[in-house]
Amino acid sequence: KKSRQFAFDYCFQSTDGSSCPSANIANQEKVFEVLGKPVLDSLFEGYNACVLAYGQSGTGKTYTMLGTTSEPGLAPRLCAAIFDRKTTEDNCLKSHESSFRIDVSFMEIYNEKVRDLLEEKSSTQNTAQLKVREHPKLGPYVQGLSRHAVNDAATALKLLNEGIQRRSSAATYKNGHSSRSHAVFTVQCTAACVVNDGLPRETIAKLHLVDLAGRCVIMGSISSLNISSSSTSSSNTTSAQTTPLTSPRRSRTPFIPYRDSVLTWILKDSLGGNSKTFVVAAISPSARAFKETLNTLRFAQRAKHIVNQPVVNEEASVKLIRHLKEEVSRLRALFSQSVCNFFV
Repeated sequence: KKSRQFAFDYCFQSTDGSSCPSANIANQEKVFEVLGKPVLDSLFEGYNACVLAYGQSGTGKTYTMLGTTSEPGLAPRLCAAIFDRKTTEDNCLKSHESSFRIDVSFMEIYNEKVRDLLEEKSSTQNTAQLKVREHPKLGPYVQGLSRHAVNDAATALKLLNEGIQRRSSAATYKNGHSSRSHAVFTVQCTAACVVNDGLPRETIAKLHLVDLAGRCVIMGSISSLNISSSSTSSSNTTSAQTTPLTSPRRSRTPFIPYRDSVLTWILKDSLGGNSKTFVVAAISPSARAFKETLNTLRFAQRAKHIVNQPVVNEEASVKLIRHLKEEVSRLRALFSQSVCNFFV
């Protein structure tokens, strides 16, 4: 037998065994402590962020990202933490002019078609297919996707739960409630304030929370006839995701085919662009899942080689105003110094 070694930034122990004390088993709170807090910090610093859960069906991707009513996952915990941090920031900036706006959206990608999960009339049978467009400066976006302004954590969680209920799912061999679609829950934070020198500052940061479809055989021959094409689309997405990781070996300036998959096109910034991206690789302890576990570990290892270039997302016009005011101040100081030197 050939042994293989994989190294990652952090490993969460989630199975009970003789070699692992139960006290070391990670729970939802532990996952948020290790993963959620760095994401939260990045968001409030003005950086885009993305958390992407990948792995075999039944390994806990949806549980990690969304959780249950009694054990909320990353998405609901981050929603609550964002508003807790917002309250803290507001208290610290009481003496300054500041505003903070939070918008959320929730989309489903099934069979390469995008559906708005927060649209009241949204259903798998009767809904308009949304188109993905690309802005020359802002990058890819989904045309017609609804955005909802939220003022508290309760409203954000309500919208999240409504979207979860509308999401497509199908029974599989591994999981009786397996998701057959990709789900992307996006939180956009817009923060505007006047800094100590009296100059304006506005940042717009996005957080993508992505729960990928399970990669397994759909249960039942009849169900396979209806949704087997979705499994193929999921494989195409996986292929498109891994292509950017291997292309640099073939060329110094590779062409990355983001548009080969709707998901990778939407997440273009998160996969080699302006974002701090975290990949959660969910695996099974079962020996029967060896091949899928190996594939997941290989994907996660390749994902470590993605080179992102995150920058603070400052609103262009506000940034220009601040730079112009700084330039005026610099020229005034230079003029005053020149006048003083002239009279001396």
